[in-house]
Amino acid sequence: MPFSTILTCALFGDIGGGELLVVFTAILLLFGGKRLPSMARQMSRMVEELRKSSQDFKHQLLNADKEVDALLSEPQNLVHRQDGTPSTEPPPKEPTPRDVKG
Repeated sequence: MPFSTILTCALFGDIGGGELLVVFTAILLLFGGKRLPSMARQMSRMVEELRKSSQDFKHQLLNADKEVDALLSEPQNLVHRQDGTPSTEPPPKEPTPRDVKG
């Protein structure tokens, strides 16, 4: 079978031209010609949103170390522990006279 007539899909295996024709005909009969364009637009919007979300996620993963390095390089974000190692945790709250009961 020539490669041009076979569509390899991860979920369905090898799909030929005849099978695609049957699927498209069934979709046309089920939903009608009037609803197909709006359904296609809605599907394309969903695919575009999915693509944007995956690109944002990929960007966050690839740049996470740069963001952490930027936070650690700013001196106002560093709090030194008693042993002298830097930490980004907020310093412990000092008790005020109201908090101390005597």
